[in-house]
Amino acid sequence: NILISSIGVETSHFDVVQNQEEAMRSNFDLTPEDRVILVVARLHPEKDVELAIRTVALLDDPNTVLIIAGEGEQQEYLQNLWGNLTSRSTVKFLGLLSDPRAAYAVSDILLQTSRSPNLGTVVLEAFSSSLPVIIAYRDDDERKMAEDTFGELGTEWMAPADPKKLASLLSKFFDVSEDHGVLGAKVRAFVQRRHSKHSVYREMIEVYKSMRADKS
Repeated sequence: NILISSIGVETSHFDVVQNQEEAMRSNFDLTPEDRVILVVARLHPEKDVELAIRTVALLDDPNTVLIIAGEGEQQEYLQNLWGNLTSRSTVKFLGLLSDPRAAYAVSDILLQTSRSPNLGTVVLEAFSSSLPVIIAYRDDDERKMAEDTFGELGTEWMAPADPKKLASLLSKFFDVSEDHGVLGAKVRAFVQRRHSKHSVYREMIEVYKSMRADKS
């Protein structure tokens, strides 16, 4: 028998002090009016951060800001790419953050562009921070992985890895801004219920108990 388990996350580690978001945004040179999209990834080809940059460029909105937390071999290429694109949107390269919690806290949504976007650490941390996520997929296998990531949350916030389609989905997200708090609470409850370390460890203990019972 094969058991596939979540890696689990300490959800309380991502609790944000209430009413501190505006002050935290000022630390990133962001305003309360900014529509902040976050990417947390190594700047390597398999993470496809280029897709996020081209998507944000298409939004062409002076209030839209993409913040990229990460470093890697593609950093200079991606910075040059953004410099050659014409857009009223903004991209900020933050470099590698030793503690990404503030970046989650000041963002409106996480854009997951990595190839094979399974339920990894970044998505778990975003959900724990009450941060909604949009996932890009390239083929049927990645689509199924994205569906598995969202589980009972549904598939509304996933789209093919195409800048136009992702830009359209992001526009839809920001157009229903009054629902962001509800959606944030929903993803937080989901990760607490399904992927908190307490839940994961409890389930693993029950599995071990059943295995021992089968052998006896």
